[in-house]
Amino acid sequence: GIYAALTCAGVWTFEDGARATAAAARFLDEGPPGGVEVCVGLPLERTEALCRAAGAHLANDNSALQHAVGGPLDALARFEEAARAAGADDVVRVPLRGAVHTPIQTEAAAKLFRWLDDVPMRPPRIPLINHVDAEWWTCEEILRQRVAHALEKPVRWRQVAERLLREGYEVFVDVGPGEVLAKLVKWVKREARTASVSGDFAGAVRAIQ
Repeated sequence: GIYAALTCAGVWTFEDGARATAAAARFLDEGPPGGVEVCVGLPLERTEALCRAAGAHLANDNSALQHAVGGPLDALARFEEAARAAGADDVVRVPLRGAVHTPIQTEAAAKLFRWLDDVPMRPPRIPLINHVDAEWWTCEEILRQRVAHALEKPVRWRQVAERLLREGYEVFVDVGPGEVLAKLVKWVKREARTASVSGDFAGAVRAIQ
């Protein structure tokens, strides 16, 4: 998602965005084995405490009661057992080969940062908020750092949605292949207006007119 967003915002060309996506995937594949699973029903503080005890890491903060956890497979097994014992509604494994958005990918992030030295990058033509720290993207150097760090830092989706809502954004259109992000906005604020390009293209167009 981050590479598509940067392309749409004019930060780099379509070709460079595709190359960056492939490079990031390659660096992740070269990293340690691991995985990601989604935990539903526990607050963030409890999820983080169980992560630490199991040797796993928070990968996504999606809403008050939905988080993704990444780490080695044995750590994920310990986390799942502990989370279910703590009252989680569900723990579901995500079909990923590596523990993306966790410190396990620090070397992959460093490789991507060096690789991006040769990629021309420009400030976004439209406002673009970063999911690593919920800050607006600005200059080229910050862009490069945040693109790379996205591999090793958790996705702060809830903070992004909360900031956009605070700053007056009222309509959220999911342009991905599904409706996951639109639904997550509803988890943050049930009254938010959402639409999905894949679910209802015409309705999504009307939502932003």
